[in-house]
Amino acid sequence: MGREVRRVALDFDWPLRTAWKGFVNPWKSCTRCETCDGTGLNPASARISRAWYDFEGLGIKWCYNLKQDEVEALVKAWRIRRLTHRHQKDWSGHGFVPKWVPEWVPVRVGKRLPLLRYPDAADVNRWARDGFGHDSISRWICVETRCKRLGVWGYCEACDGEGEVWNTLQAKEAAENWEETLPPEGIGWQLWETVTEGSPVSPVFATEEEFAEYLINEGYSERACEWFIEDGG
Repeated sequence: MGREVRRVALDFDWPLRTAWKGFVNPWKSCTRCETCDGTGLNPASARISRAWYDFEGLGIKWCYNLKQDEVEALVKAWRIRRLTHRHQKDWSGHGFVPKWVPEWVPVRVGKRLPLLRYPDAADVNRWARDGFGHDSISRWICVETRCKRLGVWGYCEACDGEGEVWNTLQAKEAAENWEETLPPEGIGWQLWETVTEGSPVSPVFATEEEFAEYLINEGYSERACEWFIEDGG
């Protein structure tokens, strides 16, 4: 499952594994589409989407078994910067500012600057298994890429790909105009899951050392801890 680190206020107190209220749209007044069971996909695409995590235990899980074209789709969407860029801090005149510096060398072809080399799928799969995983956005990108390669990509005809049936047009407009609210920012370190709307899965730690110790005790590798600390730094 996808994980990320958030810097929150030290007194931030929200129930663990409960979607943060600022990420839950209160105007969402709709029902799940019965035809596609809320996926918004046609039957063939929905089967591939369910197999991503394979919660049914059918032995078809593929979230750690991406193909090269799926990796390239993630790179183009800036979804796996950890494997295409390095993280460093540059002096801005007001302090050190974190920034991502490309590891790849761009080659000009016409008006485009394509990547010289994409990460290998095996490297991406190892990275995902090491603790970070892919979030729901990356999952959607990979599902669409695989479905298109297999020639089965398509949306549910009953809900036109929305996965939902709205009670009224006014409710839909209100939901679309709603904007999320981030949790209060601060110096604290906290681990969040990104598979649902987003919810905290760890206590708030005052220092990166305490946070790293927590991650190690939870089974994350030292390398994964370094990645989390860099993302939050």
